[in-house]
Order: sequence, then structure tokens, then C-alpha cells
Amino acid sequence: NLMWYWKDGKRIGVLNGYDLSPLADEPGPRGNERTGTVPFMALDLLTEEGQRGEVEYLYRHDLESFMWCFAWISMRYENGVLLPTGLRPFDEWARLDAVACGDKKNRF
Repeated sequence: NLMWYWKDGKRIGVLNGYDLSPLADEPGPRGNERTGTVPFMALDLLTEEGQRGEVEYLYRHDLESFMWCFAWISMRYENGVLLPTGLRPFDEWARLDAVACGDKKNRF
């Protein structure tokens, strides 16, 4: 999750993820739930198998997710200004189901 807040007039950014965190009453992380914002999820998880929970969630998926966030943001803004709707190439990703989004991202 990418989050931000204001403190003393400054914007503070926070990157966190609890997908691999253990529950209080379990010895280790479960990592078998598929959560996330589809356009930013790793390609392995945007497959039929990934959506059924048959792909083990790994730390590298978080790194890939960060890279998709970076690409998304980079292609939406120019000089700090949000581009008009027709000029933002990845908007379609947010309207697709997980597998279709994975197909589009794989072609990118």
C-alpha cells in the first residue's frame, strides 16, 4: 500500500504491506489471499492460477507491484500535472478484471 500524510507542513510517504505478515495466533505468514489493486499487482498473480490462490505470494511480487505503480504514475502526469483522460495509456487497466489486466500488462 502506498499512503501519505501531512506532518509539520511536509508530506510523508509510507509504503507498507501486510500480505506476508503472520497472524497473532499462527506461526508464520499465510500469504494465500489474493488482495491488491489489480493494475498494480504482479503478473504472476493476474493469471487464472494466481487468482485461485495457486501461486505462492513472494516478496518479489511486492517489488514488481512497486514497479507497476511507478509506471502508472509516470504515464499519468507530465510536469506534475495530470494528463487528460485520452492521454493516459493505462486507464484501461483499472476497468479490466484481473486476468484481462494481466494480459494487457504482459503485452506492455
